Amino acid sequence: MTKRQKKGKKTGILIQARLSSSRLPGKMLMEIGGFPLVEYVYKRCLHSRGGELVAILTSVEKSDDPLFDFCSKKRIPVFRGSLDNVLERYVRASEEYGLDYVVRVCGDSPFVDVSLMDKMIKKAHEDCLDYVSAENVVDGFLSEVVSGKTLKAVLEQTDKPLDLEHVTLYIRHNMDKFKSTLFNVEGDVVDNGISITVDTIDDLWLCGAIAQALMPGKGCDGFDFIQEDVMRAIHQGENNAGQGGSNAGAEVSETD
Repeated sequence: MTKRQKKGKKTGILIQARLSSSRLPGKMLMEIGGFPLVEYVYKRCLHSRGGELVAILTSVEKSDDPLFDFCSKKRIPVFRGSLDNVLERYVRASEEYGLDYVVRVCGDSPFVDVSLMDKMIKKAHEDCLDYVSAENVVDGFLSEVVSGKTLKAVLEQTDKPLDLEHVTLYIRHNMDKFKSTLFNVEGDVVDNGISITVDTIDDLWLCGAIAQALMPGKGCDGFDFIQEDVMRAIHQGENNAGQGGSNAGAEVSETD
């Protein structure tokens, strides 16, 4: 595990995950890079220096029993809550773990940007912010930092199903009510229409090809990469496909 910085405010990285996805059921236990997706995302988040805890948040539904059992067997911290009220799931988990700040990560984002995540955590701590995120980021790199108090306040203020399902939707629609900031990223990781989240079987193949390209070398465990490495893998796949290269490269190109 990456050595973490000592913080005055306890921050946990909470990865929401379920097996009842309508577009790709069971995806969290499907493999990319030799690991079930849920474990891949977990191992990626362990490289954050700002989070003192990384845990999986799943539901109490029977359909998520295999996910809970897998995490338990792997000794991955796992919390269970409401399936549809994901906001409440986050609030109860933050209370259970005694968190001042929560980093929300979607389980379908294997290449989440932990460097950006750590910058956002630092900003939230230093300025005592309610909410921190970023804009213009490649879909699949993004996470969000929100205080536990803010999550609880939002749960008390709204009962709209979309707000409860999407956790921070109410905050993003009412930014003037919260002490918040949005990072504006630059460089190759700026949103250019590419999506590297796992929503379909084609996405799974794409992310698997990227993960294969990021396989560990000397002194690397395969999860301590930077976002430029991910973009390089995508572009290399496009080049290989254009030159009649490997199947993995073709998969990257076709999904793009």
